[in-house]
Amino acid sequence: TALIVAQVAIAVAVLPWTMYVAGPAVSRGLAEPDYPVQEFLRASLTIEDPISSPAAPPDDSAGAHFLAGAAELARRLEAEPDVAGEAFAGRFPGSEGVVGMEIEGAAGAAAAWVSEIDPDLLTLFDVPVLAGRGFAASDAVPGSTAAVVDRVFAEELLGGRNVLGRRVRLGTDGVGDSPSEDGQGVWLEIVGVVPTFTVPPVFQPSAPKLYR
Repeated sequence: TALIVAQVAIAVAVLPWTMYVAGPAVSRGLAEPDYPVQEFLRASLTIEDPISSPAAPPDDSAGAHFLAGAAELARRLEAEPDVAGEAFAGRFPGSEGVVGMEIEGAAGAAAAWVSEIDPDLLTLFDVPVLAGRGFAASDAVPGSTAAVVDRVFAEELLGGRNVLGRRVRLGTDGVGDSPSEDGQGVWLEIVGVVPTFTVPPVFQPSAPKLYR
């Protein structure tokens, strides 16, 4: 009797934890992408860490080499007759990193999924612009402050009104990594609003998202 009672107690205690752990995996498996996956090829690019001694000075050439290689890859892809378009993103939509932020004129801190993308990535995936504008080529330059948010960001974090022209500063409350060197974040201006755009794996389909 004691053994049966112990087994039942363990099963009841473990079941909620098991569902908590397995839930995201089941959600990702059942999630439907927001684009025709059969028309796209997705790949990841990484930088190989150079082998150097601990006493060697830091080498900043790896980043420049990586960007040059990515530009060459884009050129070759654009030359392929069967390729309709290409785009790069720091994080693919649906797997962005969470970054804390300050919203101008709002009390307290907030957080959202943030990703750096090519100006034409949303256009490539036929993501419509609901308000304002999408990214332009002039936004892909150092010092650009343009940002595009999704509908969830506009409604949950900005109240759904007076979204365009609002400013946010990233990396100011300790959530996630700050994207600026001084650790204080930079002020970004929201220039457009788009629908929620996610692809598997989807952890939080309804989470607010910001693109820069």
